[in-house]
Amino acid sequence: YRLEQRFTRNSNQMEVVPGYNFNFRAAYQLGFVVPVNRKRVEAKTLIAQVSNEFFLNFGGDIVYNVFDQNRVFTGLGYQITSGLLVMGGYQHVWQQRPDGFTINSVDCYRLNVVHNIDYRKKEKK
Repeated sequence: YRLEQRFTRNSNQMEVVPGYNFNFRAAYQLGFVVPVNRKRVEAKTLIAQVSNEFFLNFGGDIVYNVFDQNRVFTGLGYQITSGLLVMGGYQHVWQQRPDGFTINSVDCYRLNVVHNIDYRKKEKK
């Protein structure tokens, strides 16, 4: 689950105009990560991932586009170390435009590099 507060620039159909809109966006992502060459995800693990993420807008400035977008992703990755992952794959996005009637359908390739830093204090041996 994710909740975002968003400030977006005003625009007419062709250009950005002065002013901002404020709204909220909620997201729900359901995904599966499966280790391919090991029993669990750890360093030196090849992984496969499938996920679906759904976004909804809400707030005073939202009139037509409560549905924001849906992202479907499938890809392969490699857990290099316990804190470093490289993931690449295909993503399809359906995104509702501000008019509330038009939906863009976008195919794209995605490359992620995820670095998780462990700030916990290490125990002295």
